[in-house]
Amino acid sequence: MALSLLVIPGYQFGENERLTQTKLNQLGRPTIELQGAISSAAIGNGTITAEKLSPMLISGLTPTTPESGDLVMIQQDNALRSVSIGQILTLGAPALTTITDVNLADFAWIIRTGANNQAILADVLREAVNGQTELPNVTDVDRSADTLLLYDNSAAPSSNKNRKVKVQTAVRAVTNTLIADASALSGTLDPAADEILVNDGSSPAGDQQRKVKVVDVVRQAGGIKAWANFNGRSGAIRAQSGITSITRTETGFYTVVMSTPMLNTNYAVFVMGSQRIGELDGIYGLLNMGVAISTTSFGIRLKDRDGHDNDGDVVSLMVIG
Repeated sequence: MALSLLVIPGYQFGENERLTQTKLNQLGRPTIELQGAISSAAIGNGTITAEKLSPMLISGLTPTTPESGDLVMIQQDNALRSVSIGQILTLGAPALTTITDVNLADFAWIIRTGANNQAILADVLREAVNGQTELPNVTDVDRSADTLLLYDNSAAPSSNKNRKVKVQTAVRAVTNTLIADASALSGTLDPAADEILVNDGSSPAGDQQRKVKVVDVVRQAGGIKAWANFNGRSGAIRAQSGITSITRTETGFYTVVMSTPMLNTNYAVFVMGSQRIGELDGIYGLLNMGVAISTTSFGIRLKDRDGHDNDGDVVSLMVIG
């Protein structure tokens, strides 16, 4: 049915009915009804101009959630046409060219709260990590099942080089070559400062990696911990390891200070030497019990073969524990 207007008078007279002012007023208030519907053929170019449209034409409608198949009206080639919302959205995402030489400064298409945005890949990747739930404890990681993302440089050129690897495999790959890939020590090992990595079996499972100073490993391993060759007449040290000082207090008596503490005071001290260089007269040493034994110092006493206190030209000592 075409669109038409139906005008109904405000008052309808009966036969031979007299006209009054009241009836005349009612007659001037007719009812107007719009019947039928506007067909697409009736909406031609220039048929309905802007001033004939109500400002509330769209905002006065009941809101709804649009779907891809819903239609909207557009103007194309000076004619009105219908098009689906899905077709319009497709125009916003045209066919894209695939590239492989992606840079961190390149942009990615981001949709935030329904709006189109752009972000550089570096920021996207950063948030891909920052936005994840953290595993704060060593026991949270299942090394035999959990995986890491890595870049496989051996993959074919221009191919996807992203690979996943189990945590356990990655750790083995690193530790297996940890020593082989390390630079050789060019200087002298510093036992008091240099450290090594050990597995502490007494720590909780999954958290057993510990660092320990070389000197502590040597101390606990047993064997010779300190030694010295010194002049017994002056206490001057000719050569040593682990000995800080040797002080001659009187004939045949010396106080020895070690640079690294022993684990306890139950260590052994061996002393021997000769009275004069080039002669066979030997001397022997023993702990001087008049000096308190500590983990860093002790006293020694030298005697000749006749049992007299004696200084020797060449005296050697070893500390074992």
